[in-house]
Amino acid sequence: MPLIHSSSKPAFDKNVKTLMGEVGSSPHVQSRAQALAIAYETKRRGRADGGGVFEGPIISDIPGRTDKHPMDVAAGSYVIPAESVSHMGENNTLAGMKHLRQIGPHGIRRLVMSAKGAHDIVSKHRMKRALGGAAGEDGTGHPVPVVVAGGEHVLSPDEVKIIGSGDINLGHRLLDNWVVKNRADHIKTLSKLDPPARD
Repeated sequence: MPLIHSSSKPAFDKNVKTLMGEVGSSPHVQSRAQALAIAYETKRRGRADGGGVFEGPIISDIPGRTDKHPMDVAAGSYVIPAESVSHMGENNTLAGMKHLRQIGPHGIRRLVMSAKGAHDIVSKHRMKRALGGAAGEDGTGHPVPVVVAGGEHVLSPDEVKIIGSGDINLGHRLLDNWVVKNRADHIKTLSKLDPPARD
């Protein structure tokens, strides 16, 4: 399913046609709605490749632990690893991406705050700031070249600030903590699953 990575209307139309032909026959395109979502995401990524910055889900058949997609993200962005996204969808990456989109940054904040150790991180961060820790410019916004993988999700600096209650550094610390705890929860969940059914 080769797609044209461009934001032009002819490229979008061609991608829609290609993806509609894949509905049901590709494990990555199960419905017409999903085909359109992938086409729009490719169009948006095409705009990002043309000089802007990328944010949102990275829909690709490139494996989640092989960084192969060069792109620019805004300084201060946070890339949620593919396994965290997949775990949120009960090992279905597209379901995890949909869940992230539905809950938005405020929902992600609630999620990261429910992770063990999150409240300690907030307390220590506030204490450090009260004792004269650095404030001021956070250097966000300008494009930063990165290489990412399929299945990951890029949070914008503004979303990270919401997660950190206005503090981007706190947002990054909370997200780091959540990713580690989420990974441990994923391993625990998988270890408890029943073995494959046998005839």
